[in-house]
Amino acid sequence: MKLTILAPGHFHAALVQKKMYADIEPDVHVYAPAGTDLDDYVRTVESYNARKENPTAWQLKVHPGADFLERLVADKNGDVVVISGNNQRKTEYLSRTVAARVHTLADKPMAIDASGFEALGRAFAVAREQGVLLYDIMTERHEITTMLQKEFSTIAPVFGELRNGTTELPAVTKESVHHFSKLVSGMPIRRPAWFFDTAQQGEGLVDITTHLVDLVQWECFPERILDYRNDIEIIRARRWPTQISAAQFAKVTQLESFPAFLEKDVQSDGMLHVYANGEIDYTIKGVQRLTRIDTAGEGQQLSIMDESLYDYPWVYAVEVGSWVLSDEEAARLRDYLLRGGFLVVDDFHGTMEWAGFVASMGRVFPDRAIVEIPIEDAVFHLAYDLPEQIQIPGIQSLYSGLTYERDGYTPHWRGIYDDEGRLMVVINFNMDLGDAWEHADVPEYALQYTTRAYKYAINYILYAMTH
Repeated sequence: MKLTILAPGHFHAALVQKKMYADIEPDVHVYAPAGTDLDDYVRTVESYNARKENPTAWQLKVHPGADFLERLVADKNGDVVVISGNNQRKTEYLSRTVAARVHTLADKPMAIDASGFEALGRAFAVAREQGVLLYDIMTERHEITTMLQKEFSTIAPVFGELRNGTTELPAVTKESVHHFSKLVSGMPIRRPAWFFDTAQQGEGLVDITTHLVDLVQWECFPERILDYRNDIEIIRARRWPTQISAAQFAKVTQLESFPAFLEKDVQSDGMLHVYANGEIDYTIKGVQRLTRIDTAGEGQQLSIMDESLYDYPWVYAVEVGSWVLSDEEAARLRDYLLRGGFLVVDDFHGTMEWAGFVASMGRVFPDRAIVEIPIEDAVFHLAYDLPEQIQIPGIQSLYSGLTYERDGYTPHWRGIYDDEGRLMVVINFNMDLGDAWEHADVPEYALQYTTRAYKYAINYILYAMTH
């Protein structure tokens, strides 16, 4: 089978080629306008070819030019075309490819406005007539945490039963925080400027929310065909902007200023307003759903003194060997934990960092001992039974052929309990679970570590929610 790439403006296009496939030929024809979008795609695929472990062997045949769509349709160099990029013309692209009898794998969203949605319906009809597939990539279905979530939803003691719900208390709520700044394959991605233009990218409600809506249907109505005209009822919806400064925009796009097409969205205070957030309250076959997407320019972080700390039943802290807590911070953390909060600490190693952590934690709980968590503790036997412990190394240690850092040769799972025997603090010492989560898609990072780190995380979260 031959693969063709059309106008690759989103990193998902390159991710399709992160590995080789037995039934796909290595020669790939790429049709796109010349520019940074095409350059970034080629650079990413070339990095997969050049990596030390499990390198790919793609041979790109690039056809740049303004007439890229017409040339793709005329040349017919592939059996399957991948479309992942600027969404403004996406419906036009996929309509042309299915009409040319080419199987089409398109990234979400396939349409970003009402006219595009109507055209998409016609494209599916043409695909049926031509006997070709028109399919969405739906990357979230293949992400390990959503796969685990789907499995949990089938376990009655964990998920319970699916109820109809109400507007005030929906049966299912899906919420996602999407980041403009993120790492892909271990490297920061450069967002194209058009990504911030809703006329080209689409608003958050038609973009990221597509994943959430799909996951609700995938998990709650598996293997069932739903008719949006009869089975879906929209109750209410709203949207609001993310405000982005010129400095934040420059960081993620590597551009010095906002381009002309974004001036319409720049406010008097110089902030760019991007309608990337939204919420939809709707029913599927009478079952109430609430789907919300919230965007953030950077990862969200909290200080111990932040008033919203109590809104989070589970918090995660790293590199705690260098903690220096004030009396006020120690008192706040003690109050949070005794009220039912749950703290997981990670990524600190060796004798010196342990001493630094103990000094600060001793100010939080001067009267409570740090103990080894017994292997029979429930925290190791909730969703996953983990009778044997495995040291989870940082990625830099693995590059050096080691599983430890400094003199942290032996991993320890230690904890602090309250008076009722509830685990309040889980201490992952001489380990780096965060690296295992972050680098799950890096081929050099061994699968056994990533898998085990996710299992620890799921157990920790379930423990926090049930104890």
